[in-house]
Amino acid sequence: MNIYEIKNLSFKYDDNNVIFKDVNISIEEGKIYSLLGKNGVGKSTLFSILLHVIDDYDGEVKFMGKNIKYYSRKELAKIIGFVPQTPKLSFDYSAKEYVRMGLVSSTNLFSELKKEDGILVEKAFETLSIKHLMEKSFFDMSGGEKQLVVIARSIVSNPKIVLFDEPTSHLDISNQYNVLKIIKSLKNRGYTIIISTHDPNQAALLDEHIIVLDGSGKISSGETKNIISKKTLKDIYKIDMIVENLDKYNRKICLFENI
Repeated sequence: MNIYEIKNLSFKYDDNNVIFKDVNISIEEGKIYSLLGKNGVGKSTLFSILLHVIDDYDGEVKFMGKNIKYYSRKELAKIIGFVPQTPKLSFDYSAKEYVRMGLVSSTNLFSELKKEDGILVEKAFETLSIKHLMEKSFFDMSGGEKQLVVIARSIVSNPKIVLFDEPTSHLDISNQYNVLKIIKSLKNRGYTIIISTHDPNQAALLDEHIIVLDGSGKISSGETKNIISKKTLKDIYKIDMIVENLDKYNRKICLFENI
C-alpha cells in the first residue's frame, strides 16, 4: 500500500522561484525514505506539502488513498508524526508534559490527563527506552535528550508515518547514532519514515529508498543501492565525492574526493 501518492505536483513561490514541476512519486508503507538535496531546493517545502501546511500547489497529493486536502489538520495530526530540526518552546515543561502535547488533537492541553492518555505517553517513552527522562525539565536536557523526547512526542498518537526534518543536524556523533538507530527501530515496528538529511552516509546506513531533489524542480526516487553514486552526488551537491562499497557491511560509504 502507498501512504502517499504524488501526481503531477508543481509548486512555485513566484515565476522566478519554481520549486517543483510535474513531480510523480509514491511513498510505500513501512519503508524508510531518505530525502537528499542542497539547501533551498525544496526539502522543507515538500514536507509542508506532505503535512498539508501548503496547499496552493498544482497536481494531487493523496494520503492513504484520499486527497490530502479532504483531511482536516486535526485528523492529520493524529496520523502523521513530525520531528522538526529544533523544537521551539516559550515555556518550560517536563518531558512527560511535552510528549502529551502530541495528543492535543484529541484532548485539551490543560485538561487532566486521562488514564488512556497516560498509557500512550508512557508507551512512547518505553518504545524509545527513555522512561528515565519523563519527569526531567525540557530546558535542562542535553540536545540529544531533547531530540529523543521530540521523537517520543511524534509517535505518541501512534501515527502511520513520521517525517524527520534533519533530526541529527545539531547532534554529536553518539547522539546521531542513537537517533538513526531509533529510526531503524521505528521502521521495524511498522512505521513509514521520511527523513531529510544532508549526509549521504546516513542515507546509505538507513539503506532503503532515496528521494533526490536536484534543484531543477524535478524529484527522482529509487532504492538506495541504485541511487547513491558518484554521478548522483555530483548532480546534487556539485562536488566530487568518492563512493565505495563496504562489502563487509553490505552498504556504501561516501567520502570527499579532494580536500
